[in-house]
Amino acid sequence: MKYRIFFYGIMLFLLQYNTVQGQNFYGGVMAGLNGCQVGGDGLSGYHKAGFFGGGFVGLRFTPMSAVRMELAFSQKGSRLTPTEENDYQSYRMHQNCIDLPVLYQLFFDIQRVRFSVEAGLSYTYIIGDPKEESTDGTGYHYLVEGTGVPFTASSVNLVAGLYYHINKNLFVNFRTSNGITPIRKDPHILKRHPLWGVRGQYNDVLTLSIGWDFDKGATQ
Repeated sequence: MKYRIFFYGIMLFLLQYNTVQGQNFYGGVMAGLNGCQVGGDGLSGYHKAGFFGGGFVGLRFTPMSAVRMELAFSQKGSRLTPTEENDYQSYRMHQNCIDLPVLYQLFFDIQRVRFSVEAGLSYTYIIGDPKEESTDGTGYHYLVEGTGVPFTASSVNLVAGLYYHINKNLFVNFRTSNGITPIRKDPHILKRHPLWGVRGQYNDVLTLSIGWDFDKGATQ
């Protein structure tokens, strides 16, 4: 079923919460905005906006390090705004996604300024069918040769980010997520992954969010 991964993710999130509660544990919620582009669609620039929101659990191993897991809803895609330079052509790709990142965090406190960095991998599952609209009427981007190429529901992304901890509960996060595996494979697309050379389209996302830590564990 299309939504099975979503329910599995919720169950795993709740299981993690119950398992580590009372240990060196922290958990909370976060929400914000995505700036999105799709590598391989012939466009450049994070012009597609989307919502980001979800919850997280983390387990501190040392005062400076932790492993964090998230379950989030994230809107991704790509957009071309019609202008005189592009002959007033337009394009929009919209994806509703469930993200399951697993991240390693390092915490720092320098002259009472608390911040942390993160890095890890994220599994993404596209809910339903992505929507594409373009002025050429094909439902597929006019800069890409060929039409009707199906999407891949699952993909893996590399994630890195920075947190500024305003206080023991409130924080601001900025992160980047770059596709490792494609959301659509197409031999006509010029974009190739630099490591294994798979031609296709890859999600690239910049996220700015604000979050609340229920347990005050993220900065203690």
